[in-house]
Formats: sequence, structure tokens, C-alpha cells
Amino acid sequence: MGSNQGASRPRIEASILVVDDDDAVRESLRLVLETQGYRVVEFSNAMTFVDKADWQTACCVVLDLNLPGMTGLEALSDIRARGAAAPVIVMAAGISREVAARAHQLGVAGVFEKPVAGSQLLAAIAALADPALDIAETPE
Repeated sequence: MGSNQGASRPRIEASILVVDDDDAVRESLRLVLETQGYRVVEFSNAMTFVDKADWQTACCVVLDLNLPGMTGLEALSDIRARGAAAPVIVMAAGISREVAARAHQLGVAGVFEKPVAGSQLLAAIAALADPALDIAETPE
């Protein structure tokens, strides 16, 4: 029988909100995060995320920037205007310096190129809990 290492991990009550239009990406991120004990709430588009997210239980947001309809940057701007203070980690394929700069203006905690390795994402989330750790960012 296989080991059940994940079962001994404490359940983390705060949610990580994952916003990506790609079902496979959301599923992959959810599995990585849940394996570490995080509670994950998924959104497949920015409008639903902006309208339905529960900011009282969100400890972090993982947000794709390349979303159809409302983009990730538009969603980020909207939630910041609504007073959402949860740290946000953004990701996308082919992030330009301009988009990364705009994301930083909106107060993101990290910017990553897709595909993001699970270990990279977990390290970034851990750094949010421990500000002494650096969050790796791209592009340079």
C-alpha cells in the first residue's frame, strides 16, 4: 500500500482562490495546494471571481492574467478598488514587462511565467506567510 503522508498535514482554514480559464491548470493547482493542506476555491473566469469571491476567508489569490472577457489585470484592479487586501500571485504565458509593471502597481505579491512549477507556487505562498522569504519573480 502507498503511504498516506498528506493525511497528517493540518487543514488550513483560509482559502486560496485560484482563477484560471483552463480546467487542467485549475485542477493541477488545486491538487498541488490541497496536498499541502490548503483549502482551494476555483473560478473559471474573472467576472465570477470578482462577483462571488469570499474575501473574508481568502489568504491568497492565484490569478491568471490572460483571461477571456475581463482580463486578470482588470479583475485585480476591480478587487483592489473594492478593498480586497488578500495577497495576489499572478501568472501568464508571455508576460511583458509592461504587464508585470502594471501588476506590481496594483500590489501583486509575485509574477510568474506559465507553466508555474508546483514547488515555485508553494514557495511563493509560504513567503506570504513569512515576509523574510523572497518570492521569485519573472520577467527580470
